[in-house]
Amino acid sequence: MNATPAAEFREYNFDGLVGPTHHYGGLSHGNPASIQNRSLISNPRLAVRQGLAKMRGLFELGVGQALIPPLHRPQLEILRRVGFTGDDQQLIERAWRDAPELLSASFSASGMWTANAATVAPSCDTADGRAHLTPANLIANLHRAFEAKETAKFLQTLFPNPELFVHHPPVFTCLFTVANIFDILDRPIFRKDRRSKQPKQSLVCINSTQTNSSLSNRIPNRSKRALFTTMSSRPPITNFCCTIRKLSLRQSP
Repeated sequence: MNATPAAEFREYNFDGLVGPTHHYGGLSHGNPASIQNRSLISNPRLAVRQGLAKMRGLFELGVGQALIPPLHRPQLEILRRVGFTGDDQQLIERAWRDAPELLSASFSASGMWTANAATVAPSCDTADGRAHLTPANLIANLHRAFEAKETAKFLQTLFPNPELFVHHPPVFTCLFTVANIFDILDRPIFRKDRRSKQPKQSLVCINSTQTNSSLSNRIPNRSKRALFTTMSSRPPITNFCCTIRKLSLRQSP
């Protein structure tokens, strides 16, 4: 592992800016807040101001703070891919009539939740001394499954220097989709001591060891051990993953 003075490392908090299509679609199965607030009237402008106020608060506390712009929405290509035709207005009108939930998914501003964007292996914990970024596939929820490609492109733009950053594709294949090996390669990974240059124990929460889950669960499992195992097999990240204490935690049904 490259020996780099701890003083050269600094943590940053990334917040996603709320997009103008923010609405309460109730699209996240198992998320009580999502379901209970479904169809309420949203206020994207107020939400943006609240988000910016929170970012400023952290910045004033000395936290490294960064802002991520909203993803492009609506994603009308989603509607075209499932067979809707016409210009943009016609697409929206037809989807509103025939597939309102799909239309809501295409307008979703859920990319604001940057905690779900990617798993980041910090440079101080990887074998090659570079930060490794793996976008989450997010395929457990329809409205978020479209984000991975956009997120990957954005991360490559934000962190372009190959001497410092390595970008990995999302773990997203037909095999994984069929096997229900999802969701999120973004599970909370907590580093024990950020001030030290030495790799410390970290904690990652994995919902289940099984590759399939019962659709009857009120709260679906969204992080599979198989996904983390796949990511950790990438050689430069192996060193990082070896520092992680993995607990198999099952969400309460």
